[in-house]
Amino acid sequence: MLKFSLLVPTRGRIESLKRYLKSVSDTVGHPEDIEVLLVYDNDDLETIEALEGLKEEYKHLSLSCYETTRTEFSNENYYNFLARKAKGRYIWANANDLVFLVANWDIKLWFKLNYFMIDKPDRLVCANILDNTPGPGNPPADKKEFPCFPLFSREVLDVLGFILAPQLPTWGADRYAYRLFSQVERFLVINNEVYLDHISYHKDYKTVKADDLTTRAGDLCAKYAKLPKHDYHKQTPIILQQAKQLKEYINERKMDHA
Repeated sequence: MLKFSLLVPTRGRIESLKRYLKSVSDTVGHPEDIEVLLVYDNDDLETIEALEGLKEEYKHLSLSCYETTRTEFSNENYYNFLARKAKGRYIWANANDLVFLVANWDIKLWFKLNYFMIDKPDRLVCANILDNTPGPGNPPADKKEFPCFPLFSREVLDVLGFILAPQLPTWGADRYAYRLFSQVERFLVINNEVYLDHISYHKDYKTVKADDLTTRAGDLCAKYAKLPKHDYHKQTPIILQQAKQLKEYINERKMDHA
């Protein structure tokens, strides 16, 4: 089994995507142990035109590309879609505006993740891998509740059927994951160094100019937050239900290893 699957929904932003892939290639210690999965919209002609060259240049990263129809629910129809195709032990939600900074990140994270698993036969984990996403009240060193790009063990997908909350359209799934996995003591913070440079397109962060993708994501959040099912601040009942599901699995695995 591969060690890491990196999931990257992409639309336009070809130069950002190239920069992301180059940074993965330049920093990974064992490229044979990872895969990169891209999903793009079937009307994204810019990405479609670039794919053949990218697949050839980065075939050593086991680059796979999947075409789909544009959706308002990126967590379910992009990230969870790719997660169900992933072959890695750990599944990491990434984005095309990231740059990997740490040499041999795969070796370092593999050690830290498996050390966390020593006394956990269930092998459930959601990890916050430190990035430098800025934001009001969220300085990078204090972003415990804001993983932004969470990493999950395969067992999370097996138990829950998803990695990112499918009922949330876009932003907010990271805070949701923190709340859920903290309930069962399976949230891991890896902040010994900044692993990712997030060249954020969020208009509130002012690091780069917001583009249409960011504007659309913000609009979708505002649209769906008006409905109780999708309200970011009213997810406690669902989280408690899913935490119960995780706890039952944890207890089952303990019994199996007793």
